[in-house]
Amino acid sequence: MRILWVYGSLDTTRTILPGPDDHPPTAPSRIDQEQAGGAGTPVRPIHEVAQIEVRPGHEQAFEEAVAAATPLFQQAGGARTLTLSRSLERPQHYQLTIGWDTVEDHVTGFRESPAFLAWRGLVGDHIAGPPRVEHLRAVHTGF
Repeated sequence: MRILWVYGSLDTTRTILPGPDDHPPTAPSRIDQEQAGGAGTPVRPIHEVAQIEVRPGHEQAFEEAVAAATPLFQQAGGARTLTLSRSLERPQHYQLTIGWDTVEDHVTGFRESPAFLAWRGLVGDHIAGPPRVEHLRAVHTGF
């Protein structure tokens, strides 16, 4: 596994994984030079933020399932980052934040793919109800 670290932001961390026809993995490139919509269109990633309640006693299994599912997201088109956070005050509450190039990469590209079914198969037994999901774009970063 190779990791590319570009200075300045955790959102620019990228692990290069081989795709089905990509052996060895593609050489890393600088994320700050990537273009989402072609030449001249800078990348302005969005964040899918999912609020997830986990069934009592399933916290560890849920975390392990998300870790097992991470490659599904790493290989998805337009996926940039994935972070799972757990509430300190409510230990069964999690926030899953996934950085995407576009909303369409998430809604159409990932959710309509076999990887989405595999994701739901891994985490489905641990979730207490449907996640609350919205898409956000940063409007200010102070530091």
